[in-house]
Amino acid sequence: MSNQTRLRCLYLAAKQEEVCVCEVVDALDISQPTASKALKVLREAGILTDRRDANWIYYRLHESMPGWVAAI
Repeated sequence: MSNQTRLRCLYLAAKQEEVCVCEVVDALDISQPTASKALKVLREAGILTDRRDANWIYYRLHESMPGWVAAI
């Protein structure tokens, strides 16, 4: 959570039902590898979950995330 890019990605995911890497790239004006890496770290930490739809990967807040984490 100490990385500003990860925090911004998390904010986008919290404000939308799902977010794909391309939306993060556009919204944050960052490169695709930077967005993918930040989202991967959040997924590995159990904060986000993902689903694949053909070539697209969509991220959303993990359902089993504690409520206090979502509130932050």
